[in-house]
Amino acid sequence: MKLGALLSAPLGVDVCTPDLPGLGDVQVRWISSNELIDPTPFVDAGAFLVITGLGLNVRDDRTWDAYVERLVDASIAALGFRVGVAHAHVPDQLIAACARWRLPLLRIGLDRPFSVVEQFVLDRVRTEHARAEDASWHLAERLATSVAAGTDLKSLLELVSTALGARVALLDGNGHRLGEWPPVAPEAAAGSRGRTPTGSTPGVDAQQVLVPVAGLDTHTLVVVRPGTGVAHTPLNPVASILSLHLERLLAATSVQQSSMLARLEEQLQSWETPGHAIARTLSNAGLPFSRPLAVAVGRVDAGSANAMFSLRLQLAEVFEDVRVSVRGGAALLLFRPADDASVDAAVALLQDRHPSWPFLVSGPCADPEELRLRYLAARARVRTADGPRRAPVFDLLGLVTGGAGRASRRAAEKFLQPLVDHDLKHRSALVQTLRTFVRCDGRPGRVAEELHVHRNTLSYRLRQLEQLLGLSLTSLAGLATCVTALDLLDGLPEGD
Repeated sequence: MKLGALLSAPLGVDVCTPDLPGLGDVQVRWISSNELIDPTPFVDAGAFLVITGLGLNVRDDRTWDAYVERLVDASIAALGFRVGVAHAHVPDQLIAACARWRLPLLRIGLDRPFSVVEQFVLDRVRTEHARAEDASWHLAERLATSVAAGTDLKSLLELVSTALGARVALLDGNGHRLGEWPPVAPEAAAGSRGRTPTGSTPGVDAQQVLVPVAGLDTHTLVVVRPGTGVAHTPLNPVASILSLHLERLLAATSVQQSSMLARLEEQLQSWETPGHAIARTLSNAGLPFSRPLAVAVGRVDAGSANAMFSLRLQLAEVFEDVRVSVRGGAALLLFRPADDASVDAAVALLQDRHPSWPFLVSGPCADPEELRLRYLAARARVRTADGPRRAPVFDLLGLVTGGAGRASRRAAEKFLQPLVDHDLKHRSALVQTLRTFVRCDGRPGRVAEELHVHRNTLSYRLRQLEQLLGLSLTSLAGLATCVTALDLLDGLPEGD
């Protein structure tokens, strides 16, 4: 209820701080009585606290000031003082402290029993709560209708925000923002790292409602309103509809799309699959090549279901037709970017949310063949990535190793086997030397420095490598052959 309703009722209640702005609009959630010098542990935020001053028979201005400061810190809506019990009138020190801290102070006389004032407040609060509950159920019905019509999360949050007249945000189990309305400004988003204030901002009231999602950590709906002591709307029915919506999205991602995306990955990894077959699989997954697509390949932890689902929802706020698949720690993202710059926006989102996740993002891809080339290049290079970044437009080595089949890998293993055998027999380090030589782009000075060997020792090892491999390491063809073979067999053991 608003404090103005109490002031306008014939209850013998007078204002001691008339100069406070918006006095009649202050929201009261409950009425309490407590005579302790620090009642805040026992009084809820938004309460109208009524005292007689029995425990505050003091004249020190600092004591009254500290008392009011504690009430303000606890978000007490207003303070009522009953005169004629312990004090004949409201202490001047209390009036000054309430004016200084902008806390409404009301004088309650003895001409009406306190129970009458208490019952008036309780009746009004309960009536308004019942109305708010009814409005919440109506809002839940509107949300259910929108969900059935296929409305996205952003539009659902806009509906809730408009109905409540407040900023709303949905947070995942880690406290990261999945979506909000109204949208946050870009400069504010850059500094928030995906999080939303939950009531610690001065002059802001935040209501939090749990949104359980089967199979994931509990999400949270946050409703932020300006001012303090704002009447909270019962939002459990709304949270239930949002929960059902998220669970349906999760089920669709897990069941319907996963099988299609798994089939798509098999086709992208095979040069024998024609482009029209890839296009058909994409169409069955709801991604027809009517407009360009972007692809991202990454590696994630085994327990990343929450994070990947949250990432999918965040991408869906920016891009159309988002698809996510995770199999054995390997992640595949497909989305429809508006232009080349929007691909950079996807990289920035990944860097903001998961800076340590190895992810390579590539696109836009105009047709299935380009999608395959970019997917293979990103897939081959993601194991060496140290975080999200944009994949090169063209990467010959990535294309060769990314699309290589078992026969190519067996050939590479046979090609390098003489070095492995030599290292095992002679306790040498030819495989290590070749890896370092390739990593240093064939520059002998850097190779010797990294291996901590003399230049003559390195020259001897390089001659051994050329003899065992049957090629020249000073030629571009020979170096490219070794780079490709090592990349195909990344886990090959090195010698001692």
